[in-house]
Amino acid sequence: MPDYWQAFVSKKLSLSMLPDNESLSIGNYLKVIKADNDMDFFKGDIHGGYFVSERAKTWLERHCPGCFTFSLIPFAD
Repeated sequence: MPDYWQAFVSKKLSLSMLPDNESLSIGNYLKVIKADNDMDFFKGDIHGGYFVSERAKTWLERHCPGCFTFSLIPFAD
């Protein structure tokens, strides 16, 4: 098993949450309002959890395949 480290994530991701959505898929009820393009790891501002950029996802999949499950969170229109 590889070593794992705890990271301190201080940047918040601005999200909107659609009310009364019964979907189990997080991408159906959360939308990104604003993200800092220079950052790769975020905490949600209204929804618990940690979020990563596409760049971080690619890196994590390459260096630790199968360790994480990802769901796409689209930008709000």
